[in-house]
Amino acid sequence: MVAEDEEHPERDEEEEEGGEEELDVKEVARKAPDWSVGVIIYNNAAYPIARSKYAEGEFYFSTSWRAVKKGIRGELVILKDGSTHKYRVKRRGDKYIQVVLLQ
Repeated sequence: MVAEDEEHPERDEEEEEGGEEELDVKEVARKAPDWSVGVIIYNNAAYPIARSKYAEGEFYFSTSWRAVKKGIRGELVILKDGSTHKYRVKRRGDKYIQVVLLQ
C-alpha cells in the first residue's frame, strides 16, 4: 500500500503540468487581436490567424504580423472558442501563408 500511495502524487503532478500547458495555450488564444479567429503556433511563435473570405475552411497568417507570444513549441491552431487543431500548410505566398485544419 505504501508503494501505491507514493505513485499517486507523481501522477497528479504530471497531470497538473499537462493541464497548465493546456491553459497556457488557451490563454494565448485569448490574447489574439479582435480581428483574428485565434492563433497559430509556427516556428516557435504564436501568430494571429484569420479565416479566408474566398476559400471555405482555409485560414491565413503572416510571419510579418506581430507575434502574440514567442517561445512556444508545437504545430497547432488554437481558435478563440478553445478548440485546438493540427494544420497543414497549403500555400506559401509572398505575403501570406495559407493553412488548412486537419480533423
